[in-house]
Amino acid sequence: MEQLNGIQAAIEAGKALGTHAITDVEGVPTLIVPEGFTAKQYPDLMEHPKRTEQVVRTDTAGSFIEYFNRFGDDNSAIFCDLEDAYFLGIIDYHSEDHAKWLNHQVKFTCKQTPEWSAWERGSGQRMDQLKFAFFIEENLEEIINPPGAEMLEIATTLKAKTKINFTSAQRLDNGQTQFQYVEEIDGSAGIKGQISIPETIKLGMRLFEGGDAYEMEARFRYRIKEGQVAMWYDLVRPHKVHRAAVDSVFEQIKKQAKCQLIIHGST
Repeated sequence: MEQLNGIQAAIEAGKALGTHAITDVEGVPTLIVPEGFTAKQYPDLMEHPKRTEQVVRTDTAGSFIEYFNRFGDDNSAIFCDLEDAYFLGIIDYHSEDHAKWLNHQVKFTCKQTPEWSAWERGSGQRMDQLKFAFFIEENLEEIINPPGAEMLEIATTLKAKTKINFTSAQRLDNGQTQFQYVEEIDGSAGIKGQISIPETIKLGMRLFEGGDAYEMEARFRYRIKEGQVAMWYDLVRPHKVHRAAVDSVFEQIKKQAKCQLIIHGST
């Protein structure tokens, strides 16, 4: 409102002169032109901007903290949306006595690792035996238990024996599921065989780039229908692991950022 009053006063002064005039409104160079007596401001002619208008997006929590600590003051605030793993630092936040423009911000969203994205995306997705084998083979590094060699052997067997009819499956005492099958040879039923797959797989990986690694479990699932088997896995309570990873980032920011106002929520 003060700026509008200043501009109007400059316009009235220009009218009184009957020609263009150069003045300033709250420190901003302003040109009063005769046609319609409008005021045009030229902030680029100032030596320095009146206020910082900058939105910075960082890739790591460390960069977020470093930027916030460099430019923040006692009134700066951080908003934390733990559901979306999103953090917003507002450098020019309101004080108790004065409203601010909130134009100087630093933002950080936790970036998922490709490994976590692959396992999270695949959870609950039914696959045929070949696709399941390729998935295990491509994501072997995140499997802690059973050992990688054992899981690779399972994947290799599933890839090699594509012309088989699954007849039954049973759970063994060692926690594995044993599949019975008949391999088709030259169009006729041939050799009977079996393959065992662990019921539970333990995984270990970083959920976020630059974050801590976490362990979690995945349960093996299957369905046999007309000699064909659908295989998949279900991550066990992945939201708990995800929240733990986000909480870890929050604690890092809370501990290292020089901020007196940290708010759970968004703006």
